[in-house]
Amino acid sequence: MLRVFGPPGVSGDPGLKLKRMTFVAAAMLDLLPSRELSRDALAARLWPASPGPAAANSLRQVISAVRAWEKATGRTLFVADGKTIARPLGTEQSDLTAFMRIVDVGTSAELQRLDELYRGDLLETIDGLEGEAAIWLAEQRAALRDRFGALATEGAIRVGGQLAEDILRRLAQDAPYDDSLVRAQLVVASRRRDGVALKRLYDAFVERLQIDLGGEPEPKTVALIRELLPQHAIVSALRPVEITVSAKSIPRVLILPPAPDQLAGAGGDALLCGALIDEVTHSLSRARTFAVFAPHTARQLSVAPFPVGNPYGADYLVTTSLLAGPRASLRLTATIASIHTHEVLLSDEMRFASSDLRPNHYNLATALASRLAGSIERSELAAYRSTGSASAYVHYLLGVEDAKSVHLQGLRRAQSHLRQAARLSPGFARARALLSRSMCLEWVLLDREDKAPLLAALEQAERALLDDPIDPVVRREVGHALIYLDRLDEAVEMLKTAADHGPHFADVLCNLADGLLHIGRVAEARPVLDRALDLNPLPPDLYHWIDSTSHFLLGDYEAAKASIRQMKTPASAARIGAAAEALSGNLREARRYRDIYLADHPEFRVDDYMIPIRSRTDREHLLAGLRAAGFV
Repeated sequence: MLRVFGPPGVSGDPGLKLKRMTFVAAAMLDLLPSRELSRDALAARLWPASPGPAAANSLRQVISAVRAWEKATGRTLFVADGKTIARPLGTEQSDLTAFMRIVDVGTSAELQRLDELYRGDLLETIDGLEGEAAIWLAEQRAALRDRFGALATEGAIRVGGQLAEDILRRLAQDAPYDDSLVRAQLVVASRRRDGVALKRLYDAFVERLQIDLGGEPEPKTVALIRELLPQHAIVSALRPVEITVSAKSIPRVLILPPAPDQLAGAGGDALLCGALIDEVTHSLSRARTFAVFAPHTARQLSVAPFPVGNPYGADYLVTTSLLAGPRASLRLTATIASIHTHEVLLSDEMRFASSDLRPNHYNLATALASRLAGSIERSELAAYRSTGSASAYVHYLLGVEDAKSVHLQGLRRAQSHLRQAARLSPGFARARALLSRSMCLEWVLLDREDKAPLLAALEQAERALLDDPIDPVVRREVGHALIYLDRLDEAVEMLKTAADHGPHFADVLCNLADGLLHIGRVAEARPVLDRALDLNPLPPDLYHWIDSTSHFLLGDYEAAKASIRQMKTPASAARIGAAAEALSGNLREARRYRDIYLADHPEFRVDDYMIPIRSRTDREHLLAGLRAAGFV
């Protein structure tokens, strides 16, 4: 069998090794309904950054090595002619193909078979693919991991036994804050009728949530444990543990300016060229996710060999050179390398006319800084995937991704990463600010009355503000927390100052619009939100949620519904969706939204709803829509 889950290989391989791209090609083909591609299309998918002839030549080398392997083993991996490459029936089956055929797990044998097939992530040891190929691999790994988790969890609950417990335990190690997984563990473990072990399992989960996330189990999880152990006390009173560790855990970048003789060659533009590199340094510093050495130090290091032993603790070294070209043109090159691995991450070149340097100085610096920042982000994430050892900065990047969601599981993952980032680097203001945001969004999704989580979120945001009082993102999160604490005037004032510091920052503008909605200034909120959507035309769900709310309050129910339909997780805005559908006369769809919301919040009652909207007219408008949708 061709193995593409976990470390790739072939069962019974006699020792003649296949090229690593053989396994990537096989996986790509096995995931296609037709299981075939043209040679050109497959080459372009495998080597998207290479020119067509170079990619075609690389594919020919792979196929040649496969033919030698097939001759030695008597097996067939690919059927190829001059135009296409395929993996039809009769070629060596892969564990991926067998895995994709599984649609249900109902017996011990089927659960064991599933576990044997999925030995780890798709092509686990293969990294460093080019561009779109790397994106494809990351997406497929996530999708297949989720598919295995869903099949294994459902199968474990149905089958039970030691294997089921072992599989769920492994899944929980990768998702330690997932309520649905711990519920599955509790159901399976309850069959052993060991109340002590069951309570220990639940208490360990509560402890993780409280210490790592400052959160509590979902109501469904609490209800389940009460059903399974009605005779036991199940509340664990634990205090968060404060951990103080080194703050030196974000990437440290040293940018060396061009050598003095190169600057001299730029003539009258020498001063501006030197200032251009300083501006790149300042631009990275403003990103607040890098520790960048000051230009004064960098200029001294640029005139001597780089010191042996890296005494200043740099993680990345950027070397630049400046060359004069014909007709008063300049060529600036920048190469960034990891000091620890000596790997060159980026070698970029910018060409511009001397006459462009003065008017476009800022734009040139920003463009180069953006490319450098992107290279460091990719390097840090790649190191995390290969070693599992994450720095504060990597935890922050992972938290940013998870915080884009508006569902509970993603937000709790984000909180875990962001708490780690703040522990590793206590002065990391952006990490604390985003942690505050995820805590507020969790409170909204859980629809709790308890304000304690919001006060904790505000505390995180205010600590971040002390560390970085001019960062618009930090100011936004202080205002965001104040909104839900019903301190609306303070919130809007803080959000206005955030917009003053970041007038073209889409996320800040979106939150300012949200604040204006809460204090009843809907007509003022609309152009602010339109500007945010103009700057972020493919936004996350939260934009659409706020957009739908503003349209609803203005009485444009069709626009409100259209905004919700653009959400990836429209259930998050089920209440406003139900109200909009009801007031536009579509009661059937309104009740569907109502049922979606009540499935997660069965205790919701309209009369108890503390709407954080100041305008009495807007509150009555929303309540009328909810009642028309069938909420009681």
